[in-house]
Amino acid sequence: MKVVGLILGFLGVAVISLGGVTGDISFLGISLALVTGTGWALSVVYVKKTSTRVHGLWVVAIQGIIGGFILTGTGVGIENPSMIVWNIPYLSCLLFSAVFAMAAATAVYFKLMNTGESSKVAAFTFLVPAISVAIGTFFLNEPFTYSLLKGAALILLSIYLINRPSKRRSTVKQKAS
Repeated sequence: MKVVGLILGFLGVAVISLGGVTGDISFLGISLALVTGTGWALSVVYVKKTSTRVHGLWVVAIQGIIGGFILTGTGVGIENPSMIVWNIPYLSCLLFSAVFAMAAATAVYFKLMNTGESSKVAAFTFLVPAISVAIGTFFLNEPFTYSLLKGAALILLSIYLINRPSKRRSTVKQKAS
């Protein structure tokens, strides 16, 4: 049931994503998304395997440093750094993104991955696009379409299937009592 749940969650995200696609689709963008998703999945497995040897915060710190150098180097090569307006809103967003949106969220995610089942924790990441759509609908007056409703329903069903107790475990617990 977990595999079915993960597939339904993936389909739910696909339905939500494809519902908002208009115009040309970027092959480069789709390719980068697939590479990123594969890298994320591999990193979860790596963190799970090395959690007894390396503290999760070190993994997050090294990941942030390496990624920061790569992204900063790429940005400097493509964009003109003198165009950045160093004001309070920019610095506030940069600080929030660096500390909370990246470092703290990743540290919490890896901590949850180490203490629980990967599939159960991963299932809740399917909620990110659904929550983004809800925020866009309520605060930005974006349209809420039928495809968004179908995607959200698939995601919720996915989370239920992945996290529901299996009949075998329930039966074993009842016999033990």
